[in-house]
Amino acid sequence: MYIALGLGFLFVMMLFALKYMRKRRTKAVRKFEMTDSEYLELQDEHDRIIDERASMQTDHPYQKLILAKMRKNKAAQKDDQNVVQRNEAMIENILAQYETDEEQLSNAYQAQLDAMNRRLAEIELKQRQLRLMASKSAFSMKKIFEEEDA
Repeated sequence: MYIALGLGFLFVMMLFALKYMRKRRTKAVRKFEMTDSEYLELQDEHDRIIDERASMQTDHPYQKLILAKMRKNKAAQKDDQNVVQRNEAMIENILAQYETDEEQLSNAYQAQLDAMNRRLAEIELKQRQLRLMASKSAFSMKKIFEEEDA
């Protein structure tokens, strides 16, 4: 009977210890994310790339070309020749402005997106590594003694 109670008490204490360690680790990682300069620089670059990618997906000449082609097709289905001609002029204007064809615009757009996505993946990997190092160092003796002194 006493052995069962002792084992139950030990189990409950282990659960509380694990909960404390998990809470301490998440707190250390959150503190690290808010104070580490390298992490913050990476986060700023991450946010900038996300904003740039979002604006590129609406403002890139290839997206404008696709939009003009879609409008032209819809107008052709409705037999609206004025809109068809206007969109054809827009398409020709875009291609003439950038002195290229649709395939090259598509390739340039995709290359820019790929480069942004590749850099985002690098940033996220580096941030994950930094967070992992912070969570591992949450239980280092140096940090434990620093917190006790504070």
